[in-house]
Amino acid sequence: MSRELSSGSRFYLPEIGYLSLAVSNTPPSKKPNGKLTGKDIYLRNINFKPEKKFLKEVQRNVRFTKSDYTTLSAKYTEETLWAKISEYLSAHRYITRRAMRSEFGLSDYKANQWLTKFVEGGKLTKEGTRHLPLYFPSC
Repeated sequence: MSRELSSGSRFYLPEIGYLSLAVSNTPPSKKPNGKLTGKDIYLRNINFKPEKKFLKEVQRNVRFTKSDYTTLSAKYTEETLWAKISEYLSAHRYITRRAMRSEFGLSDYKANQWLTKFVEGGKLTKEGTRHLPLYFPSC
């Protein structure tokens, strides 16, 4: 399979389907001399095209179930969430956005919103780097 694909041919898996190369190139406009050469072409991915019979068999047998996971954030009032954060901070020096997500069931967006609100309200102080902010209780 590797030899066939490396030579640019597609590879057939009997009764399953075909594997082929997906290639791309560096646009000539991004090259200093504006010319495209063989070195500018690269392997982006390997495509798979199933045979109709195989695809229909999978479609006939596949079953989906509803996940217990949700992308929605838990709903809190400011007082309730601050009580939870205070409890967390009694055992930890600081809190992060990741901790907010995992401990309190918030999305990244909602965790950031709440942390910003508590910083602006004077309950937390933001320190650390731009990519890893740490939130300490205000004195």
